[in-house]
Amino acid sequence: MKERRPILGTNVLIVACVLSLAVACSPDTRFPERTDCDIQRGPCVRVAGSATEITFDVTPRPVKAMADLLFTVMVRRNGKPASGADVALDLSMPGMHMGVNSPKLSPDKDGRYAGRGVIVRCPSGKRVWKAQVTVHSKQGTETASFLLEVI
Repeated sequence: MKERRPILGTNVLIVACVLSLAVACSPDTRFPERTDCDIQRGPCVRVAGSATEITFDVTPRPVKAMADLLFTVMVRRNGKPASGADVALDLSMPGMHMGVNSPKLSPDKDGRYAGRGVIVRCPSGKRVWKAQVTVHSKQGTETASFLLEVI
């Protein structure tokens, strides 16, 4: 009976596949778990550009993963509500690809834009998310980012 030896190329390919999956599914350690928006306590505010104030809020509280959430963005320019803009929200996890999560925000009134969505639970146990708000208007495009912790 002939002895069967594994082909070296096959073993190398299997090891390469396992390693690439491990890297793709692992968090990037260059992104520490830090936040700059305590969304569990209330809305967060950023100034974008020279005179645009963007307020970001999520309810109900506590803000939990895998729950139906209401995302609200208030836009003010020079202290006055800025209506008529196109406001986009992109939710992502720093250092880890969690797929596209962009709840649609619709204009309400007085510079308020709102929409419903879900923040998914990360299998790694990480809980820090980035909410990036982009405001497109006649005055141009302005962006504000918020790092928040989801329970």
